Amino acid sequence: SRRRHTRCSRDWSSDVCSSDLEASDKLEFEKAKNLRDKIQAVEKITEKQGAILTEKQEDIDVIGIYPGEGELSIAVLFIRSGLLIGRRVEKIPLTLDSIEETIRTFLEQFYTVSIIPSEVWLAQEFPDRISVEEFLTHRAKHPVKVKIPRTEKPLRLLGMAYENAKLIYQSDHKKSEKSARDRKSTRLNSSH
Repeated sequence: SRRRHTRCSRDWSSDVCSSDLEASDKLEFEKAKNLRDKIQAVEKITEKQGAILTEKQEDIDVIGIYPGEGELSIAVLFIRSGLLIGRRVEKIPLTLDSIEETIRTFLEQFYTVSIIPSEVWLAQEFPDRISVEEFLTHRAKHPVKVKIPRTEKPLRLLGMAYENAKLIYQSDHKKSEKSARDRKSTRLNSSH
């Protein structure tokens, strides 16, 4: 359907939308409807919260982390001058000692190549938070705070970042399961 395709051409949801269209093409209407509903829910939240921090004029990155099988899906929401302007999702393997260590390493690597805001928000405390703050402040050449907010508006944004990370992980996980099934089916068919 053209309307769905137009809606799905938006960059932030392209991975989930391609799953939506694939399911629709294969007459998996229930699955397609489920994915469409999830996309609409995230879009609705994004629209509502797009200007939620207009009283805060700093640049803030809100980081949501979803632990998957052997990897973390991390969504970074970019808030600039109080407006949600975009997001980026990364998946990183859990190869280090702990989730906390993996998060610390991610932050250091991510901000080696990304613009460093004045605040970075995370949902949970981790042991090296102060040293990461110092590292980011040194790299940015301006004060950077790594915060674990506990008030309503920031918690809603952290929830939105988490949901983004979770949706992308689930979408990618379903794609890889389907790909594995297709490879297995191809091998079985070619052996006959």
